[in-house]
Amino acid sequence: MGRTMTAEHTTTQAVGLAVLLVLSVVAGSVVLTGVVGADEHESAELPQDSLTEQRGDVVTIDVELNNTTTAYVSMTREDRYGVLVEVVDGDEDGYVGLTVNTHYARINDETAGVGLTDESEAAGDEVTVVDVTTPSDAQSPLPVGTYDVAVGTELDGDELADEQDTMEVTLEAGSIDGMRIWTAPYGLLSFDTREEFVEEVGQSGLESSVTETDRIAAGDYLVVQVDASGIYGQVSTRHDLMGVDEFGEDSGLSLDIYEVNPETSEEVRRVDLSSRDNVLVVDESNDTMFLVVNTNTDTFVPNTAYEATFQRNETNALVADSDPDEEDGESVSQTFAIVDRDATLQTDGTFSQSANTTLRGTTSVAPGSRLTLELNSTNETETDALPTSQTVTVADDGTFDGSLDLSDVPNGTNVTASVVWNDEVIGNATGVVTQLVEDDAETTTSDSESTAEPTTTESASTPTPEPTPAPTTTSDGAMGTGEAGGEETGTAAATQTQSQSPGFGLVSALVALVVLLGAAVLASRVR
Repeated sequence: MGRTMTAEHTTTQAVGLAVLLVLSVVAGSVVLTGVVGADEHESAELPQDSLTEQRGDVVTIDVELNNTTTAYVSMTREDRYGVLVEVVDGDEDGYVGLTVNTHYARINDETAGVGLTDESEAAGDEVTVVDVTTPSDAQSPLPVGTYDVAVGTELDGDELADEQDTMEVTLEAGSIDGMRIWTAPYGLLSFDTREEFVEEVGQSGLESSVTETDRIAAGDYLVVQVDASGIYGQVSTRHDLMGVDEFGEDSGLSLDIYEVNPETSEEVRRVDLSSRDNVLVVDESNDTMFLVVNTNTDTFVPNTAYEATFQRNETNALVADSDPDEEDGESVSQTFAIVDRDATLQTDGTFSQSANTTLRGTTSVAPGSRLTLELNSTNETETDALPTSQTVTVADDGTFDGSLDLSDVPNGTNVTASVVWNDEVIGNATGVVTQLVEDDAETTTSDSESTAEPTTTESASTPTPEPTPAPTTTSDGAMGTGEAGGEETGTAAATQTQSQSPGFGLVSALVALVVLLGAAVLASRVR
């Protein structure tokens, strides 16, 4: 009986404990569910507390959304400007990149200059203008000053019901700071987008891909770098540098490349920016842009001087509104010369009969270009050892060198050494193969200490005009003069490349020069 009572008591306790545990779990679930639900309220944030941009450029405002796909953003400054927009996170990644074009913000009443970053647009995000407030007579870019930005998830009429986060945007006056001239090896520009080009051609990489010089070989790329701020609300493609804006009005911005001192004013050779031979790369985050121009056109003639001029004149809205923080029209210029594509081989007229005979020389083509060194017999009797060739790459200082195996070429064979680019001979030299003496091991045809006179034959060319002193911009916008570099491409370019760097952004490391602008560099044929 006692055992039975004990068993029943134990069973009752077990059942009671089980019931308590179940109730406890259920109650806990209810409590936890309530806590989670409380945390899942809709909210929006602005990751940045403040940012500074130049008047006339594009401001990017990052918006983060939590537990919602819709938020509202306002940007205001007293009675100068006010806009309220709705943003929709199309791909539900919790992020929308909002842009405000400060040049057109008060000119375009429909969009108020508001848009999306390329990334957000590609992701399917959306932006809609809810309300715009601008002075009735405002037809100029947003003025300098500080603007208040706020974000929330609900509206109260045409205002935010609750400012869940805020930040400040400060606009400063922009400027036209300078211009530099570079060259790059001829090749096809195979970048699909400007962003891809910017990513591949950051400042550190640009140093290894282009050479600063005022003498450019016909057919190579001319790269015009302009350092400027406050213009990127207007400029995104090469068409925007032709002096006309998207409404067909005079934009007051232009980049002009033209022949200096033509025979007649009617015959001035001028670059057509509408041509697909040219491409503009804008790196707004670093206030610089690069116009890459193909010189393999009728516009460019060897032994001719040219000038590149970028200007913002009085018809530009930033200047025309007479804002006291803006200077009058500004311009920057640089001159350069187009020269023949040629090469000179350094040789005393003899070519050693060895397995490692080195040919050296200099060339006017851009560093990074690929050339072919060829050696052909000029004797009536042919030899199986010739012709022979090797592909080489032009160094930063404009020099090149390569080794050929002449060990099986008969002693006394008359030969012609040629430098070939794109199936075109741009330099050659004649000589004779001589037997290698035991004491002359490692002898090369380009011994810099040789006292014999070179017997080289260069491509015929007329003297190249020296570029005139390049105008520079003074603090008041007046034009001054500066000395344009007049040294030969090789040494001058190498020195400048090592001591200076283009203001392209320090964005990323660049691929090797041949990969960069020569992603599709035409391979020289090997004979």
